[in-house]
Amino acid sequence: MKKNKKGILFVIGSYYPEITGGGLQTYRLVKVLKKKFKCFILTTTKNKKILNQKNIYRINYSNNKFLKFFLVFEIFIYLFKIKNKIDVIYLRGFTTKIFIIILLGKIFGKKIIYSATRYREDDIKTLKSRFPILIMILKLCDKNIYMSNILKQNISKKINNYYLPNFVDRLSSKKKKINKIPIIIAVGFFSKIKNTKLTYLVWKNLFLKGYKSKIIFVGKYNSDYYLQDNEIYSYIIKDAKKNCIQEYLEIKGQVKNINKYYQISDIFVLPSQTEGFGGSIIEAMSFKNASIVTNLKKIHDIYINNYNCLKIKKNSFQDYYLKLKKLITNKELRIKLSINGYNFVKSNYYINSKQNKRFIYNLFDPKYF
Repeated sequence: MKKNKKGILFVIGSYYPEITGGGLQTYRLVKVLKKKFKCFILTTTKNKKILNQKNIYRINYSNNKFLKFFLVFEIFIYLFKIKNKIDVIYLRGFTTKIFIIILLGKIFGKKIIYSATRYREDDIKTLKSRFPILIMILKLCDKNIYMSNILKQNISKKINNYYLPNFVDRLSSKKKKINKIPIIIAVGFFSKIKNTKLTYLVWKNLFLKGYKSKIIFVGKYNSDYYLQDNEIYSYIIKDAKKNCIQEYLEIKGQVKNINKYYQISDIFVLPSQTEGFGGSIIEAMSFKNASIVTNLKKIHDIYINNYNCLKIKKNSFQDYYLKLKKLITNKELRIKLSINGYNFVKSNYYINSKQNKRFIYNLFDPKYF
């Protein structure tokens, strides 16, 4: 008789096909884990047209305080229905609802994993300052996962930390096309945190001084996400027209197949102020893009300046300007960084390698708690 598979419930704010970095990473984990475990998804959505699918339960989210009560009740009903199908609950990111999920999970006898996603947003240190009493509920978790060293923070001395970075599930096998002028790709929702406006200003100044390139922005530019800055999009559109450079600029918004844009680009930029890991960096490297990233200590320490990327000072126009100018004008440097970046990702962050698969299986297996 075939032994029943153990079950894992993934709780995440948004999930494929609502594309976010966290959603894609969870999707990749599920693709690997479902070969040995039953996988369930609990997520929220504001798009009522997106329907539930097999093992994916979407709760319609609203900012209305009265309706939030019913959201909590709906979570309770869902967990009660599947409690005999799951053994582990994996929480990626923080909302106050996870306190309820942790309590219910422990009542139902489940193992709980918590994974922070961004420094100074949902890391343990930040949550302790925001919820000094409720943080006691987080201590009921069984494992704490961190994506970068800055997120390696103790909930409790009794809870072990485990390193689980983001992964890629595809490596480019195509030879890079040599563009007449370099194509730059900037990925991330339009915001101060992602420094979208800074990227535009640096690119514009270089372009107007004769250092020609094209730029593609990929990411949401209009939403009610609290970190979003919806004025940036309008500013870029107006300013590009004013300077007659709009034909060299593309704003794609949220896309379903970002890989095709990585494939046609030469340079990837992510001058963000903070990250949890920055999955778009390894995605871009896996498609042989020379990369520029912020020198964020304990977050981007895995990257080596002038070997697999160029690092820039946080919020520094001048440093960003000089490094991007160097990549635009130096094809040999672009090739060097792209090859080293690709090999670095292939060796360490390809999710389908035997080593990474084995590690993921063991991390989520109930018998190793």
